[in-house]
Amino acid sequence: MRQHYKHQPIVATDWPPRIGKDFFGRLALVEKQDSNTQAESAWHLLRGQVDKTVKLTGNKEISVENVLQPTHSSLSLRVVIDGPPGIGKTTLCRKLLNMWSNGTLVHRQYDLVLYCPLRNSKIATATTLAELFEFKSSKVSKVVDWLSDRDGEGLLIIFDGWDELSEHHRQSSLAASIIYRKQLGQSSVIVTSRTYASSSLLEISNLSRHVQVIGFSEEEISIVIIQTLQKDAKLAQELIDKKREAEKNKKTFTTTQS
Repeated sequence: MRQHYKHQPIVATDWPPRIGKDFFGRLALVEKQDSNTQAESAWHLLRGQVDKTVKLTGNKEISVENVLQPTHSSLSLRVVIDGPPGIGKTTLCRKLLNMWSNGTLVHRQYDLVLYCPLRNSKIATATTLAELFEFKSSKVSKVVDWLSDRDGEGLLIIFDGWDELSEHHRQSSLAASIIYRKQLGQSSVIVTSRTYASSSLLEISNLSRHVQVIGFSEEEISIVIIQTLQKDAKLAQELIDKKREAEKNKKTFTTTQS
């Protein structure tokens, strides 16, 4: 599994262009909030005002490395990651898989990480742990027995795309059973979802962390646009520097470059 994840690309294409070490913009750790505040936050998300999202609800930005930081109460984590369509939730999952396969997860190295895309109907309707393994091997049955005996200790499962499940399967499926600790209670679980479908996940008892993918900052968005339109790297950097200088002096950014 490590070898499979290691050679899997984090981003399938070169669009959007990468910004430094970040493939998917920024993450915000969402503090517990009432429904009115959540609705207001979602309003800004839909309109792309990403820089206001963190400040609006008193949330704070979080690094990829700390998504899986253990809580004081348990090493068995339940982490919900949500955000609008196309914002980078699956890309974030691929980054975490890559970090595990290269041994760079900061807080804990899991014995096994299992990536389960819920858009795959076989995984969505799975009834046994063995059916969650997309790539079959003669060793799967031994691994399943080993994990079952440990109640999932040392296992991280990433269920990608909670919103892809039907209402029925959100209530009664193997994925739901594991997420809600009815099975493999000692495992750690990450669940990603589009924002509209994540409300039920936020009611999980002992939820460890709620993270929103909030995309690129306004400055990063402008960098992506300039780098994409201007293929001359040196000229692109000159334009970026000029734009930053204009913003610093509170002037309108203008250029004669076509």
